[in-house]
Amino acid sequence: MRLTHAVLPQMLKRDSGVIVNVSSVASWIAGGTYSAAKSYLTVFSEYLNTELKSTNIKISALCPGFTRTEFHQRGKMRMSGLPNFMWLSSDQVVAKSWKYAKAGKAICIPGWQYLTLSTIARVAPRPIVRKVGINVSEGIDSLCMLEYLNRINQGQGNISANSFYYSDFGKSKKLLEFEKYKGF
Repeated sequence: MRLTHAVLPQMLKRDSGVIVNVSSVASWIAGGTYSAAKSYLTVFSEYLNTELKSTNIKISALCPGFTRTEFHQRGKMRMSGLPNFMWLSSDQVVAKSWKYAKAGKAICIPGWQYLTLSTIARVAPRPIVRKVGINVSEGIDSLCMLEYLNRINQGQGNISANSFYYSDFGKSKKLLEFEKYKGF
């Protein structure tokens, strides 16, 4: 969002430009502050797309699912349990996103699997979406805590919990309690 605000004034002066905000399919579930932040970014992009329709500036929210990049590897996340069909190619994600952005489309959801899941999340009753989102968030937190414990057992006890991905980009309550108990 900061980058959008930084470049938009110059684009308005030139009446030209394309902005792709990288959001997530998680923007349609209730999965902690990560989902909330992505939801904000998606809605922010939709707003700007509508507001700037009469200009030559294109704004789009890219809402991918799991994409093969170095992100998961650098975060040392174990993703082997995710079925292969759920992974997207980064080249395909970029190509589709750029095509949608240049066409003036507010949202790009690459991959049939994520288009299907996001459609269900948008039309399903919100209590169900909230329950599923919370379960996904808790599952991610639990997996991260297991990974954290595994690293401690491997003699890496001085690592920061912030080096792990949490669905809410913060420490889970369970992990904070664990760190307090263990004196980390």
